[in-house]
Amino acid sequence: MLLVQELFLRQMSFLHLFGASCGVPPFFACILCLCVSSAVPAWAAGDVITYLVANSSYAATRDALVEVIEGEGLVVGAILPFNQMLQGTGHKGAMTPFREAEIVQFCSGALAWQMVQEAVEQLAVCPLSIALYSRVGTAEIMLAYRSPGDGTPSRRQASELLRRITARAAELARFGWTVAPVQLR
Repeated sequence: MLLVQELFLRQMSFLHLFGASCGVPPFFACILCLCVSSAVPAWAAGDVITYLVANSSYAATRDALVEVIEGEGLVVGAILPFNQMLQGTGHKGAMTPFREAEIVQFCSGALAWQMVQEAVEQLAVCPLSIALYSRVGTAEIMLAYRSPGDGTPSRRQASELLRRITARAAELARFGWTVAPVQLR
C-alpha cells in the first residue's frame, strides 16, 4: 500500500503532472480512472441478495412469488424465461447451469413516482425484478434480487419491498402453496 501511495505522490509532482507519456499526462489518467471507477453500477458484486427456498418445488415457489407480488397490490409486468433464452443463445451443445430459471418483473407506480421525483435517473431502477432458479444437480430452489441500494428514501423503500416479497414468497412456498387451476365450463 505504501508503494502505491509513493507512486501516486511521485506522479502528482510538478515534473510528472504535465509530462505526457503515451499522450496522456499521468495526473489526468489518474483522474480518469477515479471517474470511471466511481461510475460502477450500484448492483456490482455483493449487492445480489439470495434466498434458499426450503422444501418446495419450482412451480410452488413461482406461484407463491406471483401471489405475494399481487398481494402487495402490484402487477407482474413480465415473467422472462431466462433459461430458455440462455439455451437459445448459448454455444451449440453447451448446457446452462440451470434446470429452470425465470425473472419476474413488476413495478409499484407510487414507488416509481417517488423515485423519479427524488432523481429522474432512478427510472433505471424500475421495474423491480426477482429471479427464480434451480441449478442442475441440486434440488434447491433459489430466489434472488439485485438491491437498488439505500441512497434515497425511495430506494430504501424498494429494498424493503424486495426483501419482504422474497421472504414471504420463500415462506409461502415452503408450505407447498400452489394455485389451483380454474376450469371454466
